[in-house]
Amino acid sequence: MNKLKLTLLIQILFFAVFGGWLYINREKYIMEFYLKTIPVDPRDYLSGTYVDLRFKSEETALKCLTGKTQKGVYHYQAYLKFEPTQEKFKDKNGKEYFFHEVADCSLTPIYEKNWIKAQIYTYDNKTSVTITRGDRFYMNENDPRKNIPSDKTAVKVRILRDKTLGIIDLIETQ
Repeated sequence: MNKLKLTLLIQILFFAVFGGWLYINREKYIMEFYLKTIPVDPRDYLSGTYVDLRFKSEETALKCLTGKTQKGVYHYQAYLKFEPTQEKFKDKNGKEYFFHEVADCSLTPIYEKNWIKAQIYTYDNKTSVTITRGDRFYMNENDPRKNIPSDKTAVKVRILRDKTLGIIDLIETQ
């Protein structure tokens, strides 16, 4: 009976420490900023309510990387530096923000503050760059943002500790 109590106590202690560690580390990020979206079909009724996201930054990254790649050599990761642009937008409350855009790119790792890791995909001799972990922003069926045209949105993103971009929020712009 004492071995059972000791085993249960060790398990409870382990999960309490592990849960505390997860709670403390849940908000670790480097910086947050906004990206401009490109208009796309906003929903797929079979997959649930979400906004399908494409970013102007992906096209800019592809242009930047085109000059740095060699023909016939495939790369699977790229590193992109984001900086604020001169282009501003206002949210629906009138507060102004700056969009961020790709300012530089590299095929070798750079671990500085504004740099992220992106994925490069090549299929049928067409190359694309994905800058965020996902390309969909899921929301509640009753969320009024699901009807916002994609050219009237900005996406708030966060550079995470693993140098990837995580989508935080979808903002309606004026």
